Amino acid sequence: MRDRGTFLLDIVVSNPGPTAIDPSLKAARLSINGEDSVYFALTMGNRVHYPSKPLAPSHSETTSWPGMGPTLFPRPGSYTLVLSLGEVSAPPVVVRLRR
Repeated sequence: MRDRGTFLLDIVVSNPGPTAIDPSLKAARLSINGEDSVYFALTMGNRVHYPSKPLAPSHSETTSWPGMGPTLFPRPGSYTLVLSLGEVSAPPVVVRLRR
């Protein structure tokens, strides 16, 4: 539990398609145990969004957010996270916290 402050959320945007895409995460949603995270939505909506460069085909871009653990995981337990952007969702990730 005390290590929640060191939790680092890394999001990797990949472009497997043949044309460049906008890698912006402003409209991304993070579901935790089936509920959209309001904290994540506020973080995405309130952060400075610099004009993004198109992400070229076959390229990836990683964005990191440190310190989100205490808010995303308020108590010990198992948390299933799913990141979505539009109609596309990443595979679920399970985070388990012990006392």
